Amino acid sequence: MNSIEYLGAITGFLCVWLATRRHVLNWPFAIVSSLCYIVVFYQVKLYVDTALQFFFIGSSIYGWFYWKSTTDEKTIEAVKIQSKTLASYILIMSLLAFLLGWWLKKNTDASLPFFDAFTGCFSVLAQWLLARKHIENWIIWIAVDILYVGMYISRELYPTAILFFAFLILALMGYYGWKKPAFPKHLSNES
Repeated sequence: MNSIEYLGAITGFLCVWLATRRHVLNWPFAIVSSLCYIVVFYQVKLYVDTALQFFFIGSSIYGWFYWKSTTDEKTIEAVKIQSKTLASYILIMSLLAFLLGWWLKKNTDASLPFFDAFTGCFSVLAQWLLARKHIENWIIWIAVDILYVGMYISRELYPTAILFFAFLILALMGYYGWKKPAFPKHLSNES
């Protein structure tokens, strides 16, 4: 399992680093990372995180094609979501997280059912916002990554905890980077 976890961590890091730079090739790295983490999370009984990887694979395919189809040849532009829409998404995800956590606690041997449910539900929201190029994805990733670091340390997934600490830093960089005007696509592809 350790080599799979390391491969997942490396490709996951590359994925998020490329996303902070608005680079479309973040998506294939996301797919490889998710495939690795299906195995890792299932083995440590983080069932929501396991299922989440399947969502990440699908949303990565969607994001890859969406970014390619909505980007002209010169710029990669981030957009803001309406505050009311974001607030309703957060409310819905909070309710779903509570219900899922309760169900996991009552019906499975899941590790950390409420943390797993909360981080999983809000990861879905953050990933969807990322695929749609909404800058607010980074704010949600920042909050979720903080929780993930503690959760993975508690499950002794140290490379993954380090990865999510790096994700936290990258999410901060992504948020501030995406607040700047779009830059020429050729520059985003060079670095």
